[in-house]
Amino acid sequence: MQTLVLDLKFASRQLLRNHGFTGVAVLTLALGIGANTAGTLTSSDPADSQSLVDLDFGMCAIEAQDFRSVQNIYE
Repeated sequence: MQTLVLDLKFASRQLLRNHGFTGVAVLTLALGIGANTAGTLTSSDPADSQSLVDLDFGMCAIEAQDFRSVQNIYE
């Protein structure tokens, strides 16, 4: 916990020292968060997960199940 506090103090000192970098970083974050929020709020049905993410790997559900059954990453 002590190292986290020291890291936060160091980061804040660096951000206060470099005004240009801080401004660009804050502006980039603000634009990114604002664009994603606006896109989510203005979509036709934000609760529909298929409209938010659509992955198509070209395999049907049975093939995907077979693929998962032969994977042994976590064993």
